[in-house]
Amino acid sequence: MTGAAWALACVALLGVASAAVTQDRILNCVPPTQPHPGTGKTCRSMALIQQGDAHRYTYHAESPGSQDILITVASPKADITVLSALGIPLVASGVLGDNQFMLSRAAQESDPGPYELIVRGVVPETQYTVSTTVHERRRCLAGRDRSALQSVLEGPGCCSAPGSCARLRAALSADPAQDMCDQPGSLCDDAGQLVKLDLSDQAGAGGGLECPVPPGLAILSALQHLDLSGNNLSGSLEGALPSLGALPRLRHLRLAHNRLTGSLPCDLLREGLVSLDLAGNALTGAVPACYLASPSLRELSLRHNLLQGDLPAPGSQAALESLQATHMGLTGSVPSFQAASRLTHLDLQHNRLEGPLPALPPSLLSLSLQGNMLSGSIGEGWVAGLPALQSLDLGANSLTGGLPEGLAAAPHLRKLRLARNVLSGPLPGAWRAWRLAALDVSGNRLAGELPMGLARLPALRSLALASNRGLCGDVARFLAAALAARSPLRALDASWTGVGCGEEGLPPSLAALAMFRGGEAAQGLAVVGGDPADVFDATDAEAPASPRGRLSLRGTRVRGPFPVWVLSALARAEEGQGVQIDLAATSTSLPRKPSAEGGEAAASGAVARKPSVKDDECGGMRGHEHPADDGDTPRIRAWVSAAPQGAAKPAGAKKDD
Repeated sequence: MTGAAWALACVALLGVASAAVTQDRILNCVPPTQPHPGTGKTCRSMALIQQGDAHRYTYHAESPGSQDILITVASPKADITVLSALGIPLVASGVLGDNQFMLSRAAQESDPGPYELIVRGVVPETQYTVSTTVHERRRCLAGRDRSALQSVLEGPGCCSAPGSCARLRAALSADPAQDMCDQPGSLCDDAGQLVKLDLSDQAGAGGGLECPVPPGLAILSALQHLDLSGNNLSGSLEGALPSLGALPRLRHLRLAHNRLTGSLPCDLLREGLVSLDLAGNALTGAVPACYLASPSLRELSLRHNLLQGDLPAPGSQAALESLQATHMGLTGSVPSFQAASRLTHLDLQHNRLEGPLPALPPSLLSLSLQGNMLSGSIGEGWVAGLPALQSLDLGANSLTGGLPEGLAAAPHLRKLRLARNVLSGPLPGAWRAWRLAALDVSGNRLAGELPMGLARLPALRSLALASNRGLCGDVARFLAAALAARSPLRALDASWTGVGCGEEGLPPSLAALAMFRGGEAAQGLAVVGGDPADVFDATDAEAPASPRGRLSLRGTRVRGPFPVWVLSALARAEEGQGVQIDLAATSTSLPRKPSAEGGEAAASGAVARKPSVKDDECGGMRGHEHPADDGDTPRIRAWVSAAPQGAAKPAGAKKDD
């Protein structure tokens, strides 16, 4: 390609190994065939990508601003992101997303690159084609399309508010650099006809479209992508049909976060419509069966509306791949989605759905049914029927029974949330879900020994076990196993469980855990005692916010000396980061004052606390019984305040205090 060099780095995210595998590839470039005047070379590469892998193409422009570059990725099974030189996403796809992106000469002048195009596989295996085409001639909006947009700007009430529709006004000005064909998110063909029109997110920037869907849009005969989300569009979808139904090539329609009302008309699902986003409006009534039976619609978002009633089951001819129908009033049981053989993402959280878990196709990658009234158990057969599952959220339901062994061995599972159910029995003993990064089983009735296999998972960063009073075991030994396995664990919440440790307490060697280290895995220090109001950070109160590392053992059987080594761990944490350590309502003992080194305390300075539970081997906490607050919370405050320079201080304390 003239004035450009492309390279490819393939990052293989292997389940067990953390090392990246890089492979260089060259795009095959052919001489310009000149199908249209001003069209230069096309470079193309066809590649096979595995689930979880990422292919990165890097573009270096030798003379930024001299050409438009059209990037096309042909695959509905891959996520696409284009990043600027600063790592800022210029365009990012969702489940299906955009498959074309124009890197305009105007964009190159303001940000000369290099640019990165990242392709991520979201199914076990898929083939995609990436191509780049140079356009030497500047594209300008065609006269007919300009007239259509002018009618929108001048239409009754649409842009009458002062300062409203700023992007549209700029695009219709006399400045060629502001032409709509050069606007981010929009795209014109060689004749200057709009293929993509993005007038989204204008409501917060001086005001957006304050009218029903403008009839002037019907003139845009080449339009394939229309995004009017984030405006103040009003009226019903029925009233918008004359405008939207006149667009013969429309494939992607986004009307989210407006003020649209009324029911869902089946006539909106014109032939060829691939994605439809109606989230965040005030639509009412039931979801018609046609919306889940369309042979062309692959992506449907209805979340945050006023829709209610039963959800229909998808038909055998349905092309549906992604359905979002959250935060509404759906009732009845979850229908069978077995017939939707292409379905990869299903999100029905925060409705009033009840009954057992539904039948689902093996193609499913992500499932969220959180915040409903589902009952019954999670069967081994149900788990086995979802071999490609990456994310599962069944939290805040009424599910019973045990945790299936199949979930502990799911090869692609990354996130598992089963919190606030009525699950019982032990956690699986063997864990082989090598990609699992987050596990939340808090607020159940689980019991038994804390499995060491969890500590050895190579990707686990967040583990929530709280409020399972029957869970027991040696948490110090668990953390030591995580340390030995070089676990990336940075958040462990075992509060109000029966876990504990020996009289020696939490050893100083645990300071090497990821949650206490500086860099990517660690985030500073806080010491916690008493109740949640007693949490105070050791970092500067004005430091930039960052994700916190956390170790919460509140209300457990942890005993022994208070781990004063956490103070010296702060010296290794990066400035502005923070770790929370919660040992309230435990049986730890506290030094009366810090030593000269700010870490180790004399044994004679300990304040004994009497355990309030029996030290049986795996009995857990009994009822709501826990150690009373005997005044150690103010002692912790006094101890930290008196610590030598460089140790922790309460949040809000000045650096020179």
